[in-house]
Amino acid sequence: MHSMTTVGVSIARDYDFVYDFLATPKNLFTWADELGTAFHPEGPLDWVAEAPVATDGPVTIRFSPRNIYGVLDVMALKAGIVVFQAPVRLMRNGAGCEVTIGVWHRVEDSEAKRLSDVEWARSDLLTLKTVLEQSGH
Repeated sequence: MHSMTTVGVSIARDYDFVYDFLATPKNLFTWADELGTAFHPEGPLDWVAEAPVATDGPVTIRFSPRNIYGVLDVMALKAGIVVFQAPVRLMRNGAGCEVTIGVWHRVEDSEAKRLSDVEWARSDLLTLKTVLEQSGH
């Protein structure tokens, strides 16, 4: 079994607005920059990233279908094998909302790797918060 750390951020924007933004696959690439700049759709829920994540070939990024539960999970696949999963949840919080991401840790990961992965997710969420609260979106 793997352990998980959950990272979250409060966003001072309407739940429906944030859900629509997060449920639109192309928007992921505006706040999760480690996925690179070279990607294209392969269908309604699959996008292909060419670089830098895909240094040894393309990676398919698969998104959850729209749903009423605030589930916005994302997974990355190489040659059909899951190489990364991120459980993403959106919850109402008064006039705003909370976004959480679960960060999985492998048993063999060092403490430094675990901390780095958590900070990576935290940085992405803070970028998302900035994009949604301070931009014209």
